Amino acid sequence: MNRFFQAAGLVLLLATPTVVCAQTPGQAWQQTWQLARQHFPALQVTEFDLSDSSWMICQAGTQQELEAFANSKYSFRDAEILASFWNQGLDDSKARIGRKILFGSASVDLLDQELRAGRSQALASVNQLRFFRESYSFRDAETLARFWGEPGPFEAKLRMERKIITGDEATLQAELQKAASASVPTNTPPPNPPANPGGSLTNLKPDPGQPVTTRRPDVSANFSSRPHRNSVVLLVDSIDRTQESTFSPNEQFLRWTPSQDLSFGNHAVELRAIGQNGETFAKTWTFSVPRQKAPNKPGPTNTGGTEKFYDTQLNFGLDIPPGWQRQVTTPLFALRLNNHGSTFEVASGPAPDPQAAVNAARNHLIQLGAQIQNQYPTQLAGTPATRLDYSIPRQGRFGQMVICVTEKNQSFLAAAESHNLNGFPIANDVKTMFQTFLINAR
Repeated sequence: MNRFFQAAGLVLLLATPTVVCAQTPGQAWQQTWQLARQHFPALQVTEFDLSDSSWMICQAGTQQELEAFANSKYSFRDAEILASFWNQGLDDSKARIGRKILFGSASVDLLDQELRAGRSQALASVNQLRFFRESYSFRDAETLARFWGEPGPFEAKLRMERKIITGDEATLQAELQKAASASVPTNTPPPNPPANPGGSLTNLKPDPGQPVTTRRPDVSANFSSRPHRNSVVLLVDSIDRTQESTFSPNEQFLRWTPSQDLSFGNHAVELRAIGQNGETFAKTWTFSVPRQKAPNKPGPTNTGGTEKFYDTQLNFGLDIPPGWQRQVTTPLFALRLNNHGSTFEVASGPAPDPQAAVNAARNHLIQLGAQIQNQYPTQLAGTPATRLDYSIPRQGRFGQMVICVTEKNQSFLAAAESHNLNGFPIANDVKTMFQTFLINAR
């Protein structure tokens, strides 16, 4: 009987017009639910999920929820983990976290329990290296493998993934910075590796120093003895292709086939591993992808060559590789290029303070939902500059941005962004555009 009166009282409370008449629907229902929970303790550990009743959601309420999330102890990673646990989108996850925070301490306690469950679920699939791929590179894994004393980069990747999932990313980044500053050489085999017999690599493909007739050639080699799988590292043009490679059943043959056309020109291969008996495998070689003339057409052919671009108003220029189409510019961008979804943009404006220009660029990226991965000094057209590497996990895109300020206090911002920024031919094209960038003094 008491439960009946409680339920009836709840119905009357939720039905009363005095609470909702002067507010937007989302705000009113949240306030009504808070009032109901004060009278009925059993509701203190439940959640009134506005996302299940779209007709009651208002923009003001959603903004309040997102602000509660932004000002909370919960990180972007927590929102990602809970989005997967709840089977929701990232923005919905952030709003739901904020909503639980607004409901009070009992709801936050329940949220913490769900976060622990979400982390346990993510740890169960740690081998997918989802968060590692979003934020860290193979170089980082190699650096930390040596720093931690792990057998190889793969073990370091798993350890990094666990730290990210369990909310220990601040420690991870501190250790990575410490490892990088310790001057530990990465990606370089010892000058005098242990001379154990039998550690040889044969049948190298493509043939060392030779051209190939396809833009997707097999990269392969035979091991003279079975290697430790976790010790194998295959780099093509300094990009880790180990996880994309396949082994023969006896694990003594490794092959990688590009999923996209390689760029024209020279390419470098590096293959390293440690055998079951401690023997060392290490080999580097090069091959080339030449441009082919069209058959049965005498004379020079039009291959859509590089365009020499120069802006006479802002006095900057660069080489535009084939395949990049110029788009309509805006007041923000002096040059906009697109190649099947990959972009390269150039902006310019006054900036008396180089650091202020960098900070403005960082803040703009963060507002767009980007995560800054690296920041370090570089050059643009011979002028001191700052490079920002970032990712946009929600869109699965990666970017490189270079910001510099000339002696005339004119700032230039050149940025590349793509789903496959490190893959070929995009990586080579972006490198070409940054390397050929020039700035002439006014």
